[in-house]
Amino acid sequence: MYKVLLDGKPIYDPLIGIALTDPTVELAEGKSGSFTCGIPPGNPGYGKIKKLVSVIEVLQDNDSLFVGRVLSAEKDFYGVETITCEGELAYLLDSIQRPAEYHDITVRGFLQTLIDNHNAQVDEAKQFEVGEVTVTDSNDSLHRYTNWETTLDDINDKLVSRLGGHIRIRHADGHRYLDYLADFDNTNTQTIAFGENLLDYTENTTADDLATCVIPLGAAIENQTDDPQALQKYTTCADANGGSDYVCDSDAIANYGRVFKVVHFDNVTLPANLKTKGEQYLHDTQFEKMALTVTAVDKHLLSGDFERIKVGDRIRCLSKPHGMDRFFPVTKRSIHLDAPEQDTITLGDTVSVSYTERANKDNDAIYQQIDHIPPQSATLKLAQDNATALLTAATTGHVVTRANEILIMDTDDTKTAQHVWRWDVNGWGYSSTGIDGPYKLAATMDGAIVADCITAGTMSAEHIRTGTLKS
Repeated sequence: MYKVLLDGKPIYDPLIGIALTDPTVELAEGKSGSFTCGIPPGNPGYGKIKKLVSVIEVLQDNDSLFVGRVLSAEKDFYGVETITCEGELAYLLDSIQRPAEYHDITVRGFLQTLIDNHNAQVDEAKQFEVGEVTVTDSNDSLHRYTNWETTLDDINDKLVSRLGGHIRIRHADGHRYLDYLADFDNTNTQTIAFGENLLDYTENTTADDLATCVIPLGAAIENQTDDPQALQKYTTCADANGGSDYVCDSDAIANYGRVFKVVHFDNVTLPANLKTKGEQYLHDTQFEKMALTVTAVDKHLLSGDFERIKVGDRIRCLSKPHGMDRFFPVTKRSIHLDAPEQDTITLGDTVSVSYTERANKDNDAIYQQIDHIPPQSATLKLAQDNATALLTAATTGHVVTRANEILIMDTDDTKTAQHVWRWDVNGWGYSSTGIDGPYKLAATMDGAIVADCITAGTMSAEHIRTGTLKS
């Protein structure tokens, strides 16, 4: 059930007969979002709108769905007051980052500095706290300039556009947090399925992009001849696929016919594994760059037993007629409070792939960096703050207990889970790419610890073996 509050007082609540005309919320990943509606005469909020001051909050089951300020208000011929609101991320447009140069600062440290500068310039109602930060730089040491930009522009230009990731506002215990995430961190337990709650969809691909039959080719086989003109041979899936070197999707063929495509998996040497890779490509990988705009029913509106679909979730989309079964990120939502059959959801990762800045530096620059190394206490404090934010913000997950191990995953199925913690008698580890790893954070029974970064107050050792030392 939806409610709309104006400065904390209800102006839309169907249970008590308070109505608005065409109340619509538009949400998008990394964007401020918007809310529009008409306030008719007789509504408790009629005539009480103050531009840039009045705060509109949209609630769904008492959870905050949208918070923002009123940008414009106009009356039509019938006296209905039409308002347009922008989301609270736009508060970061109200502050300016003065000229400054920052050396040897972590991602979290730079974001914290930007937010501290913002908070010093705005009212308490527009302030933020830095929450989860999972984006990292290869050196964990940024060099940035600010020069009269808005805070939001600096966050987008000097962090998101260069390092990738996603910014998100999160409300918890009366606090407004700004998170900066490397990946979408919640896998929704709902499924959008053709013939169930998927009513219609449009996609950004053409028939040229779609394959219904895939010929998976694995590792190259060394030629037995010195003839340079000899054709290169590859491992195929034929030995594990009844003699056939291709895999197909029968449902997709029924709709689009046979469309073949060759896909290379250079490191795969076993036919059975190659067959699996080919099938995965058909149902999942080939839709990786697709963006879908779907008209779908959020099952949460029908029963509170279903998790609400939120922008920033990963959600499974299943459509047998199109040969598709994969998890997509929810990047946009259009929500009609009084007409849910008009709601649309945009699925698909349309943001640029993350990349890290070039880290190689001249020797002279290295010597300069040594002079700017942050104090041990500051480095440790930032790491502790980030660890605390990550651990206390987790509200979802699935614990699976087996006879020989314990798993904590973002889904309850080892075949679909991406974020996996794994404990057994040999050690523990974390993988962000599924249960098969690689486990880039791990501690094993032989005394080895694997990690990209270790932050400590004091570290003692008999021997330290290094590659390249960096400040």
